[in-house]
Amino acid sequence: MPTRPFVRNDLNAPNVVIWTWSGLLVSDDGQPAEIIYGQGRIWVQVSGTAGSGGAVVIEGSITGANYGTLNTEGGGAASFSNLGGAALRGTPFLIRPRVSAGDSNTNFTVHIAYLGAKLPG
Repeated sequence: MPTRPFVRNDLNAPNVVIWTWSGLLVSDDGQPAEIIYGQGRIWVQVSGTAGSGGAVVIEGSITGANYGTLNTEGGGAASFSNLGGAALRGTPFLIRPRVSAGDSNTNFTVHIAYLGAKLPG
């Protein structure tokens, strides 16, 4: 289960960041990205090849030791078996993608955009 690194893109706007993980294969997870700006909005976009039964989940953690699947704003689990995207509910301290199922053709790219507001202090 390799951990794939992300590429961070700080947009030319206050507190807007996009992390991209490429080449996510079966059982891979992504290097956790740290959300440092406090409350904000998170959007996930999944592209690539799902393969047979392929799925990627978006997970969050406070400690980095234990991760749980996050929820979309619609209330369902942030699990993608089809390519697409969704807004997430809540703002974890750490966020990462994890490929939970698939076959030898599975190869996802995940983009997570964070639009945040810095907390005072």
